[in-house]
Amino acid sequence: MNESLTSKLNCLINILKDENYFKRENIANEVPFYIFDYNPEDELEVRKTINQISESKQIKYNVEILNLYDIAINYLQENNLLEKTFEIEKKFTPEKFFTRLKSIIDPELILNKIVKISVTKEPDILILTGIGNIYPILRAHLIINKLQEKIYNKTVILMYPGTFEISDTEGQLLLFNKLESKAFYRAFKICGGGVR
Repeated sequence: MNESLTSKLNCLINILKDENYFKRENIANEVPFYIFDYNPEDELEVRKTINQISESKQIKYNVEILNLYDIAINYLQENNLLEKTFEIEKKFTPEKFFTRLKSIIDPELILNKIVKISVTKEPDILILTGIGNIYPILRAHLIINKLQEKIYNKTVILMYPGTFEISDTEGQLLLFNKLESKAFYRAFKICGGGVR
């Protein structure tokens, strides 16, 4: 693991050990949404750290880790659509397959599942992973914008395989450090500076 990634991951762990970090007055009562960006090549190390966070007794918060891709797969399984999805994939080009898949997996269903988990388990912090796996069915800007409307009182950390750049007026995401998004993001960059 490179030194920069180690430093960022240690920063995240230390923040989760600090019971004062996520107090709303620290962000001027803004919506407590954070993005932890990292090089996509470091995905396996980030996953390993997320697993350590979920098992750590030193974390000062009740943390719920949700993999967006797993939520989508569970939805397909629960509705007996997984095999049908595999059949559709064999018949179509990748572009047509993803268009079909978007009609089967409504992003709103995934978002509602996140909200439901947020209400039933009542975590202090939701850590969302799997955005790279579920792309292009669900995009980061949709998650950020829609969840801010639905769970504005929960701290959410989106683990993002790419770059999150912040200027004085906006935040810009670059998935896999290649795919640029034109949307505006009302989120803070965690562990790496650039807090809006």
